[in-house]
Amino acid sequence: MKGLPRRLELPTLPAEDSKFLREYLIPFVKRNGGKTLSLFTNSEINRVFYLRNGFEEFDATEFTHNGKTLGSWSLIYRI
Repeated sequence: MKGLPRRLELPTLPAEDSKFLREYLIPFVKRNGGKTLSLFTNSEINRVFYLRNGFEEFDATEFTHNGKTLGSWSLIYRI
């Protein structure tokens, strides 16, 4: 995929940006027996956020809609 970068320099995020993931979502999944949390996003900002918070990217693609090329990323967090 020529248009999507595979390696990113990830910015440092303020701790409060990750609070919901760390304190609520991941513990909820774990408490309920979940072993992985997967999601997808079409936003580069969200992609960076999730990568910065320990998610791994397992698929990336781009598509064109109304003449605009968009990225789509699938991510997984192993609990």
